[in-house]
Amino acid sequence: MDKRVMIVDDNDFVRDSVEMFFSTEGMEVHSAASGFDCLKHLENGFRGVLLLDIQMPGMDGWETLRRITERDLHRDNTIIILTARIDSDCDDPELRRHVADYIQKPFNPNELLQIVKKYVEAPPPEQEAAFG
Repeated sequence: MDKRVMIVDDNDFVRDSVEMFFSTEGMEVHSAASGFDCLKHLENGFRGVLLLDIQMPGMDGWETLRRITERDLHRDNTIIILTARIDSDCDDPELRRHVADYIQKPFNPNELLQIVKKYVEAPPPEQEAAFG
């Protein structure tokens, strides 16, 4: 997998910070301010690691993930949930099986980088993730 990361978050500061931090690490970073923007990137061929916020206006992260899987856009992508919530707040096992990891905000940028590097360097998960 190429070193491609998409940050999907409605917060400008989070998107800009992640983009700047990962870019200095040699990663190609795509930024999406909404679930709708995320879908456009995926439909235009983005493949890599998605850092998907849950609490977004308009279309939240779980609905975004539902649409990603309905359109079969999850293939060749690794999806990591980034959220301020303590629990996953998702009782849909079909959606949860597409999530490789779950990272709570606020996050340590270095720890986030290490987690993302692990997935960037590995093929996308085909089986049910350890997230559960």
